[in-house]
Order: sequence, then C-alpha cells, then structure tokens
Amino acid sequence: MISSWPPAWLTPASAAEVAAGDGEIVRDTPLGGYKRYHAECSVEAKRARYRKKTVRRQSLTVRPSGVSLLDVVARDGWVCWLCNMPVDESLPRTSRMGATVDHVVPLAKGGSDELDNLRLAHWICNNKKSDRLVADA
Repeated sequence: MISSWPPAWLTPASAAEVAAGDGEIVRDTPLGGYKRYHAECSVEAKRARYRKKTVRRQSLTVRPSGVSLLDVVARDGWVCWLCNMPVDESLPRTSRMGATVDHVVPLAKGGSDELDNLRLAHWICNNKKSDRLVADA
C-alpha cells in the first residue's frame, strides 16, 4: 500500500520526505511541499488566470483615464470605425460583433486612453487589427 503513495503526478519538493507506516507523509517543508499542478496543467492554469484577469480588466465600464464606453458611443454612434458596419448594442462585449473600445494608436505603440485615441469597434474587427496601426493592418 505505501508503495502507491505518493502518486506519480505529485512531485515532492524535498527528498527528506518519509512515508510513515500508516501511509502518513512527514514533510520538512511548512506548506506541504508538493507542486499544485502537473507540468501541463500548470500552463493551462496560468492561461486561465490570465484570461480571467484580462476579461475583468477589459470589461471595466470606466477606463483608467475616466473615459467610458458611453462617451465613445456618444461621439461615434453605434458604428464600427474599422468596417463602418453598425454595432449591435444588445450583444455582449465577448460576442464577435459585440462593442469594444479600440485604440487608434495602440497602447503597445505609445497610444493613450484619451478620448481622441479611442474608437468604437466590433470585437472581431478589434481582434484582427490587434496592436497594429490601421495603415499597417
């Protein structure tokens, strides 16, 4: 019985761990000493945490600069600036044709969150444009 414990997928953090006669594990590490995930699962868990954080950040109604989606809509109307098609306001932001705020000059290229740098775009148009300027896309 003891030879089956610990399972192969649990990687001990220390070689000083000893299995007691009743199957109890004695550890010299204060927090248990085992990695939490398989090597493959660790990558997937990291991606899942990043997705959650990104969706939470992107779904903020008020941007750090104080400009909201409604400010951009009031200026642009419900029209995507990339494809000039109407944006359906009833769709969620995560829908392909949902409304997102796009940066004319991307943050990665030194753009800002000011109203003159923000435009309304479909999620799919914004995704295809990525972090490029419109002339490059």
